[in-house]
Amino acid sequence: MRDCKEIKQWVRNKYGKDIQVYIYKEALPNAVAIGVIPPFQAIIVGRPLWEQLSPDDLRAIVSHEVGHLFHNHTFILYLSSLLSAILFIVSHFILYEYIQEYSEKLPDYLIPMIIGLEAGLLALLTWGLFHQGVVERRLEYAADHFAAKSVGVENYAKALKNLDSIMKGALSKGSLSHPSLLKRLKNIGYSPSNESLRV
Repeated sequence: MRDCKEIKQWVRNKYGKDIQVYIYKEALPNAVAIGVIPPFQAIIVGRPLWEQLSPDDLRAIVSHEVGHLFHNHTFILYLSSLLSAILFIVSHFILYEYIQEYSEKLPDYLIPMIIGLEAGLLALLTWGLFHQGVVERRLEYAADHFAAKSVGVENYAKALKNLDSIMKGALSKGSLSHPSLLKRLKNIGYSPSNESLRV
């Protein structure tokens, strides 16, 4: 990684915050905010974004990551991960007691399968649906709002579309933790007809 002084200076001038910004030398087609404690927080920008996005688009994407740090989203994600892990462990031990109670009535080969299935379902419920499906999606919407208000709805929408192109349509598809591009555009008040609405 190398320090990106230009974007770092822009962030300081725009938001009044000293945040380290690094260009990741590998082909990471995205940008991420890292760090829970403010002095150790940073934004990492993948080399494809640095090379292929315009300066305005790059600043818009960085604004989204600043939004995550500005509103302590990394700390919220840390707490959410911790809560998910606690819920998983507690639920697993509770269900494990029931499995043990009825294990004498079950064939030996079924017990590991049941425990594995139960652990998988709990992981899906606690980590997948709660942490990623609920918490992360809400934080993505909030960071989108922050960026759209910072650089303008039209500018941010254009940056997201160009980022989607670099990511080969991954934004359009969305994921468990990230809403689809269309939902994100609607969230910031951008209509499909390219007419911006109020944020």
